[in-house]
Amino acid sequence: MHALRVEVLARDYQPAPLLGVSLPKPGGGARGLAIPTVRDRVLQTAVAQTIAPLLEARFADCSYAYRPGRGVADAVGQVVRHRDAGLHHVVDADIEQFFDNIDHALLLEHLQAALPPSAAGIIILVGLWLAADLHPAGGGAARLVERGVPQGSPLSPLLSNLYLDPLDRRMMAAGHALVRYADDLVVACPDATAARQALRDLRESLAPLRLKLNERKTRLTTFDDGFRFLGHRFVQRIVEVSPSRATDPNGKAKAAAPRSFKSIDPALDTQSAAGQGGTPVDEAASAPALLQTLYVSQHGVWLTKEHDRVVVSHQHQVLASLPLGRVDQIALLGNAMVSTALLRACAGRRIAVAFSAPGGPWAGLAADPISDQRIVVAQWHAQQQPDLQLMFARQFLEGKLHNARTVLRRFSRRDGTPSIQDAVLLIDDCQHRLAACDNLNSLRGLEGTAARHYFEAMRALLPEGIEFGSRSRRPPRDPVNVMLSLGYTVVLHNLHTLLRLQGLNPHLGHLHRSAAGSFALASDLIEEFRAVVVDAVVLTQLRQGAIGPADFERDADAEYPCEMRQTARRRFIEALENKLDSVFTHPRLQRTLDFRRTMQAQAEHYRRVLLREEAVYQPLKLR
Repeated sequence: MHALRVEVLARDYQPAPLLGVSLPKPGGGARGLAIPTVRDRVLQTAVAQTIAPLLEARFADCSYAYRPGRGVADAVGQVVRHRDAGLHHVVDADIEQFFDNIDHALLLEHLQAALPPSAAGIIILVGLWLAADLHPAGGGAARLVERGVPQGSPLSPLLSNLYLDPLDRRMMAAGHALVRYADDLVVACPDATAARQALRDLRESLAPLRLKLNERKTRLTTFDDGFRFLGHRFVQRIVEVSPSRATDPNGKAKAAAPRSFKSIDPALDTQSAAGQGGTPVDEAASAPALLQTLYVSQHGVWLTKEHDRVVVSHQHQVLASLPLGRVDQIALLGNAMVSTALLRACAGRRIAVAFSAPGGPWAGLAADPISDQRIVVAQWHAQQQPDLQLMFARQFLEGKLHNARTVLRRFSRRDGTPSIQDAVLLIDDCQHRLAACDNLNSLRGLEGTAARHYFEAMRALLPEGIEFGSRSRRPPRDPVNVMLSLGYTVVLHNLHTLLRLQGLNPHLGHLHRSAAGSFALASDLIEEFRAVVVDAVVLTQLRQGAIGPADFERDADAEYPCEMRQTARRRFIEALENKLDSVFTHPRLQRTLDFRRTMQAQAEHYRRVLLREEAVYQPLKLR
């Protein structure tokens, strides 16, 4: 390497010819790569590391490929955020032979404008690499590369982003919601007219770059009709991994979006399980997580923002550092400090931040998406319609009591405890009496009666040594109540976010009374999920011995007389996340969904009934 350095300083350096390699594309055809020698790659890597910070600082936010802290998952998440903001029309576009058609002279002009005068030597080197000869892999005469950048070079990602930066800035200046990953891009628009204009602006923006669209792969569409982007299929409010594994412009497989962050407590495990490509579209098990949640329950930690990342630290030691683009919501389950810079960043990205002490009241901070005025009016109008209020409340309880019986039956199959069957029959009686209730108070009375029978039966299913007198909420006074309260808090936070994304006001409910500080609608919709999600996880963890009495701290005089230890809390949240990720066939939709997508489907179903697009709300009822 010393000789290489001497050559460069003496300006005697000349790059070796590139090796041409042809790789088959997954969808057919071939992709040509031009690979520099090891010696040239070393120098190109050094140049890339030198100029990357200077170029990265000028790149637009809509660009996601080959950038630190960004990737496919972030681009997919941004498309979802545009959709949730009401931009339902889409320009789905692809640039014709982008890497092969980059104009060398224009690229060097852009590079010279982006770098300081002291970087003249670097520009000369880049010019030499762009003009290098290319030797075909199968033999034959070398030829001069007149256009394009070598896709096997460490510099090509930086140079490609630099070349398209004027496109990004022109589209953003025109007010378009562009999301670009190399030469794959989508523009989200509010209506068909805006989409047509965005397509015209896109063509006009490419002309000065001497590029054009691949018209065979470019179209106007909507989220209702569906489209594919970066190996993901977007249709209506569902995002799924496409059947075929996507590849990036360099021929490398693109990683699927990560699944939900598991409990990050206290070591804050930053690893997430990635969905695998090649999975059938209707199998939600490998789909990207609907909501990626950062859980923090260790007391005394600090959450700050550094370079577009959320950093969690304790006593000046960094526990985790995650790109904000990979977080949809932050759940603080202990006493933590959050910087104002991070809160501003979360508001700007619509990342919900929730605060909750063990068993205490739940509070959240969120920047709401654009609201549909029809929904606002319909929600307030529903508050004045007793019949509509009663229908929704009755159906929420129908789902709750049905699923409570389902859980008791599942867990009592091997036990054969007579009291469980008695409780199932009593709850079944309450469920049948729902239809005769003509006011909300009588419905709430039946709910209370059924809950008493249910928790008595649940106590009979617990192993010996596990204390559980009755349901106690604020504060929870025994291990079972601590686990139930924590689980309900997590699910309630998810539902709150999903309702907001539907444009619904989570404070205006039906079964639960709407009041200042309450999340009545989220509390309504959680009813059909309590038993089959949270209670099932609590029973499983305790019955299998994964969590036991030693995992709790007791102090009768403390504000919270019973608290779960950090390690147990982490295990419990991981088990709860696994449950939320588990899939089944939705009885009404007859589609394979995980529990979060089921919550999303139920929230969307509620919205459609509220707007009178569907007749009656049908709760989730599992067998």
